[in-house]
This record gives sequence, C-alpha cells and structure tokens, in this order.
Amino acid sequence: LQSLNIAGNKLSGHIHPDIAQLSYLSGLHLFDNLFSGKIPTEIGLLNSLNHLSVSSNNFTSTIPSEIGNLKSLEDLHMSGCSGLTGSLPSELGNLSRLRLLFLFNCGFSESIPETFYNLTKLQYFKIDTNKISGSISTRIGQMKSLRMI
Repeated sequence: LQSLNIAGNKLSGHIHPDIAQLSYLSGLHLFDNLFSGKIPTEIGLLNSLNHLSVSSNNFTSTIPSEIGNLKSLEDLHMSGCSGLTGSLPSELGNLSRLRLLFLFNCGFSESIPETFYNLTKLQYFKIDTNKISGSISTRIGQMKSLRMI
C-alpha cells in the first residue's frame, strides 16, 4: 500500500501504533475525521512518507518529536486540531524536504524553534490562530523558498 486516504469520513477512535507496519506509504491522509487521543510516535517510522495530513481531527497532546524522522516528508498538514498544544518540536527542523507546513488553528504555544529556520525548501507556512509567542528570527530572511507565512 502506497497511499491511504480515508479523509472526510466520521471515523473515530485512536490511530493504532500498528500504522507503522504500512512501511511503503508515501501518502497518509486522515484529515476531516473524528480521531482522538495522541498521534502515535510510531508514525515516525514511516520512512517513505511524502505527504501527511491529519488536519481537522480531535487529537490531544503535542506533535510527537518522532515526526522529525520523516526525512522524505514534503507536506505536513496538522491544522484545525485545537487539542494539539504545547511547543512545536525542534525536530521539525530535520524535515529538509518540507515544502508545506500547515499548523494553523491549533493550540500551540511558546516560540517557533530555532531549528525551523533550517527548512530551506519550505514554501508555505501557516501557523495563524495559535498562541505562539516570542519573535521571528532574522534567519527567516535566509529561507529563500518561502512564499507565504
């Protein structure tokens, strides 16, 4: 299985850690459902993943730092999950292929980690409607691919 798209349903419950057994997935689209609980850390084992969308669900907790292991990831959508709180993991800065990062309308707080500025291929970054504080580093000027914040 290379792509799993079960978006736009009313699926509920937790995402089982066995999701990691789908090791050939390049696309995982779980958005617009009723999933709850934590995003399993095992999701970081999906090494072939290019696209991950878990937006508009009822997740709680934080983004697992293991997301930073997804070296092939190009698109990450986690918007509309108001139960996702806390700080953004610094490991997001490891996603060197990331082009699109949507984290808007969640409950994230604290500042944007300094490692974020390592995302030199990032084109679109949406983080509005959160509780982010602090300042934006001048390093943002080095992100030449960035088109929209």
